[in-house]
Amino acid sequence: MKVIILVGGAGERLFPFSTPENPKQFVVFPGQECSLFQMAYKRARKLAAKKDVIIVTNSTLKQKILSQVIEIEPPFEQNVLLEPDRRNTLPAILYGIYSQAKEDTYAVLPSDHLIKNEAILLEAINQSMKLAESHIITFGIKPKKPHTGYGYISLGRQVENGFLVDEFKEKPGKETAKEYIKKGYLWNAGIFLFSSKVMKQETAAHQKQTHNAFENYSEIKKIFSIIEPISIDYGILENSSKVACVPVSLDWNDLGSFDSLFDVYEKDENSSILLSSTIQENSSNNLVIAKDKVLLVDIEGLIVVQQNGKILICRQGSSGKVREIARKAGN
Repeated sequence: MKVIILVGGAGERLFPFSTPENPKQFVVFPGQECSLFQMAYKRARKLAAKKDVIIVTNSTLKQKILSQVIEIEPPFEQNVLLEPDRRNTLPAILYGIYSQAKEDTYAVLPSDHLIKNEAILLEAINQSMKLAESHIITFGIKPKKPHTGYGYISLGRQVENGFLVDEFKEKPGKETAKEYIKKGYLWNAGIFLFSSKVMKQETAAHQKQTHNAFENYSEIKKIFSIIEPISIDYGILENSSKVACVPVSLDWNDLGSFDSLFDVYEKDENSSILLSSTIQENSSNNLVIAKDKVLLVDIEGLIVVQQNGKILICRQGSSGKVREIARKAGN
């Protein structure tokens, strides 16, 4: 087996805690021993040998990756692949596949997700190798609540240890999310397993231009100059009849906003998460990450983040808009 780790992102969703130079996967969150990327790398190494872990990223992040890998073990630098331009997840995954000489089974892992009980995922991946010979597998997370920030998966009939995917659902509203959970839908986690042979076949069937570019050219700059950006979800998964889902019960979070931290950290007696020196007076349900001491009086439902010379203050439930203000601030 080989493992592809996708490392991208502009550091906008958790700005100013993360930045373009130091996206969230390289940040060590309070209470964690290492970064999300290092967690993903260690996860990959439990599945594959060092020479079989392929990291797809860009030139801006290469040194950051190498410096974090070397804290774990000497890096296999030739497997750090640099995309010349952003082309979304399908070209990134194909770049990883076509960089290798032989056909194989590939797991694809995001580099910025927090998984606390990863042994369950690793076991599910290892148990799904047979299914991966004939299907592209996505691992579906059993929802803990009606989350509106994730896509959902509707399951069809059972195949091996998984189910055929009946339909992918876009990020829903709150009431629709409640209905999805009642119907047994799963969260789409963006974790995949497949044989390179099946992935190439399905790319040829549904994204012919992209497939032909990788088949006909070897120079990655040329390939990326003639293909369109497209995600694996839109390009392959929503079109192919060979997509299966394996359900897993994970303590999983994609940390897509500051609001997501309310699902990760334990709250105090005031239902607040105080990850720095903070004094609250008649205040509750707040999140504070700051280098300096923060004093809150009669405050409820606030997110306060001080990092990299900037201070973000927003209402709980509004942190999904941080990307917009990060761009205005010049990040």
